[in-house]
Amino acid sequence: MILKNKNAVIYGAGGSLGSSVAKAFAAAGANVFLTGHRPEAIRKTADALSAGGGSLETGVTVDVTCGTTAGLNYRSATPTFARAR
Repeated sequence: MILKNKNAVIYGAGGSLGSSVAKAFAAAGANVFLTGHRPEAIRKTADALSAGGGSLETGVTVDVTCGTTAGLNYRSATPTFARAR
């Protein structure tokens, strides 16, 4: 597991590309934190990671074009990853 104990924030995790990246990172051992602007799509990706044995799947809705919500995303991911260590 090349990414074991590494953390990855996946933006756009509800879309095709973001979901594929999240699955690949999780399969490689990374702790993943899912973000996107469609909560139902993020949940679907998180469910797929859970079913596949993903290391950590958390989802938060965020608009990366807005500095305020992007900052909230970072602050949300930080404690999640601290617990994963």
